[in-house]
Amino acid sequence: MENFGTWLALAQPGVSILIAALLALVWRFDTNLRHFMSVSAAFLFYGLGMVMQITLVPAHLPLNIMLSGVVYLSAAVALCHGLVTLGGKRAPWLAFSALFALTLAIRAYYTFLEPDNATRVYALQFACAALLVVAGWRVRHFRKGLGSERLLYWLVMGFALSFILRALSTIEAGSQRYGYDTTLYWVVTQITFYGFGICLAVVFLMASASRALHIIRQASYLDPLTGINNRAGFRTLVRAALAGSTYYALIIMDIDHFKKVNDRYGHAVGDKVLVQLARLLSHGLRPDDVAARYGGEEFLIFLPQTDGRTALVVAERLRRSIEQMDLPSIAEGLSCTASFGVSQFDANHPVDQAYRKVDALLYSAKADGRNRIYGDASSS
Repeated sequence: MENFGTWLALAQPGVSILIAALLALVWRFDTNLRHFMSVSAAFLFYGLGMVMQITLVPAHLPLNIMLSGVVYLSAAVALCHGLVTLGGKRAPWLAFSALFALTLAIRAYYTFLEPDNATRVYALQFACAALLVVAGWRVRHFRKGLGSERLLYWLVMGFALSFILRALSTIEAGSQRYGYDTTLYWVVTQITFYGFGICLAVVFLMASASRALHIIRQASYLDPLTGINNRAGFRTLVRAALAGSTYYALIIMDIDHFKKVNDRYGHAVGDKVLVQLARLLSHGLRPDDVAARYGGEEFLIFLPQTDGRTALVVAERLRRSIEQMDLPSIAEGLSCTASFGVSQFDANHPVDQAYRKVDALLYSAKADGRNRIYGDASSS
């Protein structure tokens, strides 16, 4: 091949290595983003494999074929690892290793024992497609995730399909020649790289950024001590829940004499009590209910489509559960009770006004002896 054609062909691996460098730079700024390093390695391996195949370095053909196969497969595994890591899942290393080893065995057989370039291409391309499908299955939750995650998922599936098209293109006459030429296989290879590879890098960046912003937003809605909603999270979730409700119940709960717990046992023990209580709330409510630490030792519970009588039953169950919490395991002699205010409201009744109503009920419950529930059937 002429020098100009060689340099032109090397543009593709050059772009791949440049993308690898940019992704590695992102990882360098935050080494916790391990998925960036994996995808960076994928583009680097792919670029190196292309350089080896285009320049035929090393010149010993069987060695070049086997080494490039290892590098290409490493690129596919690294890409899949980055995808799975981004999805918060463990990489299926057994499946990855089995596909890697099987493909290399086929590549070795059709290199040394029965030389056949087309079969080697089939094996490599189908293996890469299979690796992407396995990784896609691990992150199938992306299909219902953020918009960028859904786009990334289907782009990866399209990329997997492109490997099948690349394999089928080896049917063209002349595809038995190893190295760079102008056959359909290389044309499809370049098109799929620029069409899918570059888009994949861009969408991967988008998905990573979207997920980071989502995590930050979610964290801003959670109480850092207990892990349940804070005021901001409560208001956001309640606003969404009210859209599909005609009425609701509100429960306010306050731990009795919590200051004495902190004074006697220390704030560290008090924090453990709050954490255990929040865990009790999380496990004791329905999926659509919203619980929040509203301040100090005060918790608020929103029950959509729930009448006052049912809310009183819920509050009584919680009151008894709090009495029975295994607090002596935290500190010897430790026990707690809680007081409640409960009421039902129409959906058009502002939650802030509802809060003032149940807070007044709570105040009465505490004034009349604590460890009790005060409520009424409804308020409009």
